[in-house]
Amino acid sequence: MSERLGLDPDRVRAQAEALRGAASMLSGAAGTVGRAVQASTMPAAYGVPPGAPVVAPWSTSGPLSAAALVRQASADAQRLAGDLLTQAFEQEIASGSSSFPEGFRIERGPGGEVHIVGSAEAEVFVGARTEGSTTGQVGDFETSAEGEAFAGAGAGAEAEVRIGADGVNASASAEAYAGAGFSGSAGVDNGFMSAEAKAEGFAGAKAEAEADAHIGPGGASVNVGASAMVGAEVEGSVKAEVGPYSGSVQGEAFAGARADVNAGAQVGPDGASAEAGFSAFAGAKAEVSATQEVFGVESTAGVGVVAGAGVEGEAKAEASWDRVGVSTDFTVALGVGVSVKLDLSFSPKELSEDIAGLWPF
Repeated sequence: MSERLGLDPDRVRAQAEALRGAASMLSGAAGTVGRAVQASTMPAAYGVPPGAPVVAPWSTSGPLSAAALVRQASADAQRLAGDLLTQAFEQEIASGSSSFPEGFRIERGPGGEVHIVGSAEAEVFVGARTEGSTTGQVGDFETSAEGEAFAGAGAGAEAEVRIGADGVNASASAEAYAGAGFSGSAGVDNGFMSAEAKAEGFAGAKAEAEADAHIGPGGASVNVGASAMVGAEVEGSVKAEVGPYSGSVQGEAFAGARADVNAGAQVGPDGASAEAGFSAFAGAKAEVSATQEVFGVESTAGVGVVAGAGVEGEAKAEASWDRVGVSTDFTVALGVGVSVKLDLSFSPKELSEDIAGLWPF
């Protein structure tokens, strides 16, 4: 079978795996150099005994530059290996010696890069739904209107996996709701004057969640988030244009309880970071803003009112050659808000440079 193909997939896979192994060794060597430089700046903290050979403080830039070049070479090799593996699989598909699982397909990007993509989605709704649209003419004005309304319960979910030379990317999202909602818009236009109004609202309960992850030559990352609300919300906008003048008004209101949470983490050759946050609110709030523009001059004004209780927090941590630090931000509001912040960090790179600066040669 191999002789009838444009390339030997098994041989290409073996070469790609060998290339990945070499790239991993390069990345490990770069990491060893970086750790050696860090240990040289703070020998006692890394358990280096007195008198042991270390990198001279005034010469750390050379090893660090070399380590950066090696990391880049490792990343390029990983990308090349991933592209070879994808092309081998694509060749097998074209020759009929292999097949995709159901729901997978091959896509080519604008630069010719190949991705193996798999996706799935599902949706269910129980209740009543109606929608419609219309257009017309009133004098010199063209008119249009459309709207949708529903009452009931529904849920939906979708997921996608994308495999290419840059690694594996996966994402998924889901939502569920029960209640009633509407959306609509209307507009008029005669070429010189135009106006458009939009509005949408929902009353009931709904929840949403999403996640995405990446694994590739440059490291790995993951992000997740979720939100839920019980209550009623409505928002609307009106926009008008007359010759060189344009103006718009936007407003939104919410009454009920809402909560959001999110978290993310990333790790790679240059370090690692993580962050998480949350917020919750119970009560009522409304905001209105207006914008106008004439001959390129724009002005905006807004006002809002809040009655209720809320809490939100955020935490971040990072460890890399440029920065090691942690920060937190926590706010509680019940009529009067109270917030607390903490941010601690230091830079191993700057510490090394400062130490090197103490030497006269």
